[in-house]
Amino acid sequence: MTPQDESLCSWTYPSRDVAQYMAEIKNYMKNRLFDPYSAVYEFSNTSSKVCFKRNDVVIAGYLVTVGVNAKNRMGGYTGSQVWGFVMDGPEIVYAFNPDELPYAGL
Repeated sequence: MTPQDESLCSWTYPSRDVAQYMAEIKNYMKNRLFDPYSAVYEFSNTSSKVCFKRNDVVIAGYLVTVGVNAKNRMGGYTGSQVWGFVMDGPEIVYAFNPDELPYAGL
């Protein structure tokens, strides 16, 4: 990262309002699940400040991991899949799907 990118990483981010980011994440997942009303969420108790670059864009905020288990088309639960969300206040600035989160290097 460039020195300018590094300065973006040193900013102070808005405080984390747990209820707000939980609602925002559930809303985000609603459009990605076959049966969003069956979803069971397991939010991590901790979050960490992250800053990285993706496609020449600096992404910074708090990383929240969430286990999501929902029904598939056959009516069975898929098993918990871990998603990662970079939050800037209540806003999702980046989402890691279960396939890319282990390789994110965070």
